[in-house]
Amino acid sequence: MTEATGGTVVRPALGGLVETLDRVISSGAVVSGDLLITVADIEMIRVDLRLLVVGVQGQQQGGGS
Repeated sequence: MTEATGGTVVRPALGGLVETLDRVISSGAVVSGDLLITVADIEMIRVDLRLLVVGVQGQQQGGGS
């Protein structure tokens, strides 16, 4: 469901997602995970994932010298 206000279409579900992403980026987040593919109990591929998400503006303000 969408609402038209002053020529702008507002989607409530998308607004919540945008607010959540804004909070995560402003405070920062670390995402980590492992992907392991095995065949007959033999490890074929292993991928270790590490991801740091932080806003550039927030990093400059917090880490300034």
